[in-house]
Amino acid sequence: MLHLEMIDEILAIDDVVWYIAIIDSMGNVISSKLKKNTNNVIEDEEEMYMVDLRITKSMLDIFDSSFGKTISLQTKREKTRQMIYYHDNLIIYITCDPRTDNKKISEISDKIEYLVQVMVS
Repeated sequence: MLHLEMIDEILAIDDVVWYIAIIDSMGNVISSKLKKNTNNVIEDEEEMYMVDLRITKSMLDIFDSSFGKTISLQTKREKTRQMIYYHDNLIIYITCDPRTDNKKISEISDKIEYLVQVMVS
């Protein structure tokens, strides 16, 4: 199971990482944390967005037999970068500063994937 320690460790990877939420198979937030002095860009719509993440996962699952299981997704938007990781029945949702370059996002993503694998195993 993912612990608060993991959330703190992911937030500490880099200053550009703003927010992390652990979401269960029903779209409920199990745990979340926002880094100090940052804003949660989805705060007003958080509950609806977390359910949407679960629905998106269900849609991706349709193609598992063709492409294999979805491990992670990255999205770049005007106000945030989003990284989404799937592990068993959990969704790990992370937001970052949108000005972060692709190389740095890739490095952060590699570190997060490693942490997720180590801490949930």
